[in-house]
Amino acid sequence: GADLLAGDIAIAVVADPALRDQVVGCTPSGASDATCFRSFIKTFGRRVMRRPLLAADVERFAAFLDHGTQAGDFYVAVDSALRAFFQHPEFLYRVEIGTPVAGEPGVSKLGDFEVATRLSYFFVGSTPEDWLLDEAQAGTLATADGLRAAAEQLFTEDRAKERMARFHELWLGYSTLTDEGLTADMRGETSALLSRVIFEDKRPWTDV
Repeated sequence: GADLLAGDIAIAVVADPALRDQVVGCTPSGASDATCFRSFIKTFGRRVMRRPLLAADVERFAAFLDHGTQAGDFYVAVDSALRAFFQHPEFLYRVEIGTPVAGEPGVSKLGDFEVATRLSYFFVGSTPEDWLLDEAQAGTLATADGLRAAAEQLFTEDRAKERMARFHELWLGYSTLTDEGLTADMRGETSALLSRVIFEDKRPWTDV
């Protein structure tokens, strides 16, 4: 299943020149442009793995450039790398290992990139954007102020409002109603209330 889906996505990306250029991030000078390919691996890999790639990771994925060289087409290598990225365990699963806390057996502290990932999925339901990964790489999320600032920025996104509304749909149970008109009215009324109390007035959630 993951193999087929990864293949479909890779084909769609490579077939769309605008999307392909956005994903790759550089223009290759030829089928064997190692500099451009490694740049793509590092940049896209950080987004997919939600952390900077280790040197061993880069070398492993850089080997796919041989596919492009042999085919005389740089984007054949991109296709191969995308398929591998989209099947990587760290893309498919949110890995949270952390580091053990001294003096507290069984307790671990999440790393900066693990915190960034948890924040992003909690607030907007998706993988961290580049700015949040940059904050993690700078160590900003290790401070209370930095963590709060990142959370507040995520909270301003429309996706955060949609996720909040979805939570209440499930919690209050009106997402399962079959009356289309009544469901739409309930969703609209509740979303307006949530937006007013939480996003506009910024009052405690308990006020809902």
